Amino acid sequence: MNAGQAALLGAALLLGLATGATQEPSTMKKEKGLTAPPPAPEMEKLAARLVGTWEVREKHEPSQWSAGGEGRGRDTYRLGPGGHSLIGDYRSSGPLGRNFRAQGIVTWDAGEKVYKMFWVNSLLPGGLLARGRWQGSDLVWESEYSAGEKKIREKVVVSDITATSSTNRIYQSVDGGEMKLFMTLRYKKVTPARKPGR
Repeated sequence: MNAGQAALLGAALLLGLATGATQEPSTMKKEKGLTAPPPAPEMEKLAARLVGTWEVREKHEPSQWSAGGEGRGRDTYRLGPGGHSLIGDYRSSGPLGRNFRAQGIVTWDAGEKVYKMFWVNSLLPGGLLARGRWQGSDLVWESEYSAGEKKIREKVVVSDITATSSTNRIYQSVDGGEMKLFMTLRYKKVTPARKPGR
């Protein structure tokens, strides 16, 4: 193909694109798209409890990460695409720093029958993947990750769950040591969940 033929082909393609772009929708070729499945019942259950904005009171136990103390935070959860996930944005000021930030994405893995959450924060390069399951009325998350040279095993027990409050207790084992209470987070809802489509 010489330069003239290439230019002619390019002009024909542009003309075709321009013509297609200006046709009435009723005369344009209609393509079938994928139909999205509805959210899993497990995601609907979790969304009903989490979507909204929460004030958080933090109580840190003395540990190798801090001397302990109290902090305050705000956690906001919203629905992800198609209602198949939840996206959480957390910010706080306390023993972990004046400007601690975190973000999590939660979804349901039907094959493994487990919630999965990918969590990143301002102190943990690389993030972590946690798996969550309901144990009675508590939602229990478990993860293993590295923090610098340390190997961490973590368990988060979300209990006392109501429409407007919950308590998260975070336990950690460092380098194979005893699992100890690291932090307690008390959540109180400050904005109600918005209904989908509004």
